[in-house]
Amino acid sequence: MVRPSLPVAAVVYIICQITFSLWPADGGIVVAWADRSAKTTVERDLAGLPPTVLAMREAILEAVAKGEIEALALPIELNEIPPIVGDASSEDALASLREASSDGQGIEVLAILSLVLELAPAHVDAGAKTEMYVWPYLAEVPLASLTPPERVDLYRIVRGADAKRMLEAGRYTGWRLGIGPNGVWHWLEQGE
Repeated sequence: MVRPSLPVAAVVYIICQITFSLWPADGGIVVAWADRSAKTTVERDLAGLPPTVLAMREAILEAVAKGEIEALALPIELNEIPPIVGDASSEDALASLREASSDGQGIEVLAILSLVLELAPAHVDAGAKTEMYVWPYLAEVPLASLTPPERVDLYRIVRGADAKRMLEAGRYTGWRLGIGPNGVWHWLEQGE
């Protein structure tokens, strides 16, 4: 009997874990994006968020209020592993944010972060290993079903032409960030 090498066995194990974690108990098949909204709630009452999530959100907002991209180093360093920021291939998160910002210094990204974090988050996959609080909630809801106040939220955080394009496409493609229920900042990215 030939035993598979550890890398092959590890890959098979991971594929099985992913497959079975996506297979619901009722036997149906989970379609990643289509069914995700069923497991997503908008948390309009920030006081109801876990204290660890609120603490990370506050640390990011305090850094943003300083007006310098370098201030984000503190909330980034609060994680054991830095969050994925901007271009995932970049080792320097702050340099990546400077580059993504139209002003070249990161000021635009800071402004967008402040606006995004003023909105409610979406609570995604509550109780699952993939549970996350995603700002803005617009990143996780179908834009076709937005109420008039939610459309205002969209126009508050993106330019008019971008909002119109997103509404036509049915999905939010602007900046978003994810914080786990344990307060770990997982990512900050611009959607596609």
